[in-house]
Amino acid sequence: MSSGRYQIVTKSGRKFTVEPIAERDQKIDDVQFRNGGISGDEVKTHKKTGGSVHPEDSIITPENGYKRIFTLPAGHSPNGFIEALDACTTREEEDALIAKYAV
Repeated sequence: MSSGRYQIVTKSGRKFTVEPIAERDQKIDDVQFRNGGISGDEVKTHKKTGGSVHPEDSIITPENGYKRIFTLPAGHSPNGFIEALDACTTREEEDALIAKYAV
């Protein structure tokens, strides 16, 4: 089963790792999901289903060598965010973009 984790290499050669994160016991549209809410299965509590990573299973950590870690609010495209980051010409522009969108 896929974890949902993937990597993007931009045209400029920058490499990004993306992990869709889903919390356990997530409530979506007044329905309580115990497995992250991805598959619609409200019963399975120990098996991860769907295409997301639970926060405790994330490989994107400083201990694994990741230096700049961003979390986007729900509904924001990580691919679009990465394209916007890659289009920035200065570190100041990147920092402003991160401050505006990252949680």
